[in-house]
Amino acid sequence: MGACCCLPSRSEPETPLQTKNANGDARTRKSGDRKAKRPDVIRQVLKYEKDDPWGRDKYDGEIIVRGSQLVRNGVGLLSWKDGRCYNGRFQEDMAHGEGSFWVKKEAVDGSPGVYQALVAKGKKFIPVEDKPDKQEWNYGVRCYHGPAEKADSRYQAREGADEESLTILRLPFEPSKPRVLSSGPLGHREAGDGEYAWDYGMPIGSEVLATMGGEVLRYASHFPEGRPEPRFRGKDNFVVIKHDDGTLGTYCHLLQNCIKVQVAQRVVSGDVIGFSGNSGYTSGPHLHFHVAREVDPQMFIQVPARFTGDPIEGKCDKIFICDKVNVCYGMDGPISDEYEGDEGADGPEGYGVLNRADGAVYTGLWKTGKMHGEGHLKYGETDRLDEYTGQFAMGARNGKGTLTWSDGRKYSGEWEENQINGEGILDYTKNDQFKRRRYAGQFFNDMRHGHGRLEWGDGRWYEGPWQHDAVVHRRNLY
Repeated sequence: MGACCCLPSRSEPETPLQTKNANGDARTRKSGDRKAKRPDVIRQVLKYEKDDPWGRDKYDGEIIVRGSQLVRNGVGLLSWKDGRCYNGRFQEDMAHGEGSFWVKKEAVDGSPGVYQALVAKGKKFIPVEDKPDKQEWNYGVRCYHGPAEKADSRYQAREGADEESLTILRLPFEPSKPRVLSSGPLGHREAGDGEYAWDYGMPIGSEVLATMGGEVLRYASHFPEGRPEPRFRGKDNFVVIKHDDGTLGTYCHLLQNCIKVQVAQRVVSGDVIGFSGNSGYTSGPHLHFHVAREVDPQMFIQVPARFTGDPIEGKCDKIFICDKVNVCYGMDGPISDEYEGDEGADGPEGYGVLNRADGAVYTGLWKTGKMHGEGHLKYGETDRLDEYTGQFAMGARNGKGTLTWSDGRKYSGEWEENQINGEGILDYTKNDQFKRRRYAGQFFNDMRHGHGRLEWGDGRWYEGPWQHDAVVHRRNLY
């Protein structure tokens, strides 16, 4: 678990068997048709309705025309009626790339707008046109805002926020079954994947619960299992709930055809909305969850939150922040691991045994609090991995080692940063759907890549070059 990128969901609800482009238009291509001509980019002013739900005033910039749809695509200036302005790059209607944000001293109609509200709150820095706030967006999700220079503090938690004022959410899983936080807000900021999001390791088929009451806005449930490859980006099953406070709760990487809610359905905190899976751009089964404000149909700003494990809505005896990576969270918050062994100034150092709340057990060498050197890791019930014996480097599988999956697969060979890289042998399960038996050869980022030999159970075999998990010369198949 770790690789993941959850794109913003489209404004229109999708049915399970429907595929749409960024504007919601169903698009097909007839067999034999030539590749569609890329639409020309033109510059135009788009004036929004007087009662626009997001309070937008106009967009002045580059667009492309698709049928009757005008799609923001290129550089443009988006302004809101209350004086907010964003000048940056858009891709398929979504803010994507670098841009600048500032606030005008008056609203469009001349009345006090956002600027005066910020002054009243005593804000020390208010971005204006000649000194704007630098922003970066990733497919509609803001992933950074702050000074133009990228200082070391760029990914640090925001200062000045009153923790007591943060929204309280229920954990998105049954708190009596602790789940490990595999990536928190800091990890997502470092990866350029939003500002506040949480990844919890969860076995496939685990119940996913609503964190707050609200109405189901949209969902997707037709995507199969994914992989840690960019081509699976945005191909995950999800549910988006509009909370009672106006924010949007998004639950990603869910199991195919296992969404338990319908669009416009009312849910309360703790309702089962679906089951966890491994769809989309992901390296292992987990639940990605975040809460966001919607400032435009394709612009989302994630917000921080506190959590509680209390199953009764409205009662929050134990409230906590989820920010400790590789720590399990349950009813009362973070659950301490049990460690026995040598210790140094920065944690475990030398030889020791760690028992984690989700059942994972590591026995081996440590360095500055991280698995480093020879060791044996028995994974917990939140993983689909069984066990790994071999070399580690600063917490990751690195060097030579053997990994077995809970479904019976087994790999022995070289590793780099938790991924299969180099020479190795992969043994498939007896009930492999393609009847594969063994692959021996080269790998790159968990894919068969380079020279290798694949054998099937019926006697067939292929030996030759591979590229990104695909054979290069089919004539080498025997």
